[in-house]
Amino acid sequence: MSNKELVLEAVNELADDASLDEFAERIQILDAIRRGERAADNGQIVTHDELKARVATWTTK
Repeated sequence: MSNKELVLEAVNELADDASLDEFAERIQILDAIRRGERAADNGQIVTHDELKARVATWTTK
């Protein structure tokens, strides 16, 4: 699905009285999902165990 099609589908799913902020938020969420999908496709992922190790360092500081 193209970005345009994705946005149009999202816009049509929102209520008729949705605010511009709600539209913008929906588009930002869709963009974040697309960026995450591209990162995963490029192998830019963190395993569950890696993430647990990183979080552990945050809580011990």
